[in-house]
Amino acid sequence: MLKKLKEKYDPEFGMGDHMFNDLALSRDLLYEHRSRLPEGSPQRNLSVMVLQRSHWPFASRKKDVDLPLWMQSALAAYVEFYKSKHQGRKLDWDHSIGTATLKSRFSSATKDLTVSLYQAVVLLLFNESVELGYKQIMEATRMDEGELKRTLQSLACANKKVLRKQPVGKDVNETDVFYFNSEFTDPRAKVHINSIQAKETPEESTRTQSHIDSDRKHYLDAAIVRIMKAKKELTYEQLKTQTIEAVKNHFVPEVSVIKLRIAGLVEQEYLRRDEHDMNRYIYVA
Repeated sequence: MLKKLKEKYDPEFGMGDHMFNDLALSRDLLYEHRSRLPEGSPQRNLSVMVLQRSHWPFASRKKDVDLPLWMQSALAAYVEFYKSKHQGRKLDWDHSIGTATLKSRFSSATKDLTVSLYQAVVLLLFNESVELGYKQIMEATRMDEGELKRTLQSLACANKKVLRKQPVGKDVNETDVFYFNSEFTDPRAKVHINSIQAKETPEESTRTQSHIDSDRKHYLDAAIVRIMKAKKELTYEQLKTQTIEAVKNHFVPEVSVIKLRIAGLVEQEYLRRDEHDMNRYIYVA
C-alpha cells in the first residue's frame, strides 16, 4: 500500500512509514497487555493506539473530559504496562478521538450503540439518574462547553434521539433537562450515532491554509531539486512544465509560486543561472 501511495500520489510519503509502524506496534502492545490480564477481565475490552504526535495531525488539547473511575482504572493499568516497556516516555490521552460501544436496553430491544467517547461518558451518567440538567452534566464531565453542547445535540436533537430533552428544540441551552429515551427504536441491532463536528473558525481556517502552503513550498522545492539533479540544466519553461508534471497528483501549483521557489533555490545555491542565458538554470552539485 505504501509503495502504491509513493508511486502514484506522493514520492515524499515517507511519513506514512512511521504512521503504519505506529499502528503495527500498537497492535502488538495491546495484544501483550491483554494476554497479561485475567480471562473475563473487563479491561480486555480496552483498545489503545499509541501514536507519535510528530507523525499524526492531532493537536494537543488543553481541556478534555473526566472519565468514569472504572475507565480511568483501565487506562492507568495500560499506562503502568506501557511504562514497564518504555521507561521515560509519557502518554497523553486524547479522548476526543476515542470511541466506545455501549449495550443499551430500550423498551423494544437491547441495542449496541457505537458512539464517541464523549457521547459514551454522557450516556453512562443516566445509569445513575433518571434526569439530568445541563449544568449537572457539565459538572460531572467537566467537558469543554462547546464540546458538551455538540455532544448533547447529537444525542438529543439529531435523527437518533437516545436522549430526550426539555424543552424540545434543535439547540442546547444551559437550562435544558435531559432524560434517557427508553422508547428509542431502530431496525438495526447495532446503531451508530454520529458526532457533530465543530465548525472551523476563520483563525483556524487561516492557520490550516498556512500549514498547507508551507507544506507545498517544501514539496515544490524537493521536486525542483530532484528534476534538476537528474537533468543538470533546463530552461525556465522546461523546469516549470516538469515541476507541474511531477506534483500534479498531489496538487496543482500556481506558476507564480513555482517561479518564487526557483528563485529561492537559486538564493540557497541549489541552482544557478547560466551566465550567457539568464533563462536557463543549472544544478549546483
